[in-house]
Order: sequence, then structure tokens, then C-alpha cells
Amino acid sequence: MAREAEESLRFWELDKIIENQTQCYRPCELSQYRLEVPYNSKLSIPRNWIYPNGTRAAFELYFGDTNVALMKEYPTYDGFAFVADVGGILGLFLGFSIFSTLDLFMELLMQLA
Repeated sequence: MAREAEESLRFWELDKIIENQTQCYRPCELSQYRLEVPYNSKLSIPRNWIYPNGTRAAFELYFGDTNVALMKEYPTYDGFAFVADVGGILGLFLGFSIFSTLDLFMELLMQLA
């Protein structure tokens, strides 16, 4: 568990460095794989995989762990919240202006009386 946390922290730090240097944001979807190389694995290479210069190349690929961590990010401040906040502020200022107008009107009435 601690190893996974350290890897996640390193990945997050690298992501922040890349984001700061390139001004690119994180992608919406990201697949991350961990490479494991077993030391005692023997690769079976077919005989017909010989290249013209006599070299061979082969690798085995398998998933060592079938656990999947699904993470989603959602905006914390959407359009409806913005419209509601702007409406609230406008209502507050409108209320202040109405009270200020009434106060000014009352002062004028007091001075005339």
C-alpha cells in the first residue's frame, strides 16, 4: 500500500512539473501501467522469427493484476452555481440601492417638514 502511495505521489509531482512547464492540463482519461520483469521467465521464440540480420526479438505481455481504480473528476463550480451567485449579488446590490433611495427620500421629507 505504501509503495502504491509513493508511486501515485511521484506521478502527481511529475504531472505538476509537466503542467507548469508546458501549460498543458491533465488529460480526461489516463491509463497507467506498471512494468514488472520476472527474472526467471524463459521466452519461447518461434524458429521462424529470424530477421535478415540474424537477430530475434520477442516479449510476453500479461496483466499481473486485474484490479482497476476508476477516478472521475467533476467541476466543483458549474454554470448553475455561477448564475445563482451572480443573481444573489445583484439582488443584494438592488436591495441596498432601494434602501439607500428610501433613506434619501426620508431625509428629504424630514428636511422639508
